[in-house]
Amino acid sequence: MAGEEGLIKSVTCLLCNRRDIPDRAVVLFGSLAGLLAISGSLSTLVETASLVFLLTFGLVNLIAVRQIRHRRWLPVMSLSVGSVVLVLLLGRLMVTAPVSLALLFVCLALIFTMRPAILRHFRTYHEDYAKEKRDA
Repeated sequence: MAGEEGLIKSVTCLLCNRRDIPDRAVVLFGSLAGLLAISGSLSTLVETASLVFLLTFGLVNLIAVRQIRHRRWLPVMSLSVGSVVLVLLLGRLMVTAPVSLALLFVCLALIFTMRPAILRHFRTYHEDYAKEKRDA
């Protein structure tokens, strides 16, 4: 859906340099990983990354439950098991790495609260980019 609207391409255009190399994206994600590494150990970084993976896995399975008409039990089962593991991992991180967990939640809050403005900017950027390509 986002790819059909051109949002993904505009994000990659904005995060890439003139040669379409995603150097800005690498620096951004490296900086976030660095912040998490500074606030804890390597195991904390791995557990925090696993938490993000579980959230993504759960979201994909939730979409699958809504869109798949047959064999719906498979994404439901995956979502159930993933939810249990997510709760256990959250509990572990609350005890062992509360600073890293708080930092992750602050990043997630910023992402979700700033998303509408960012998407408006990308949509405008994409329209301007498409217009320049058309005029050239």
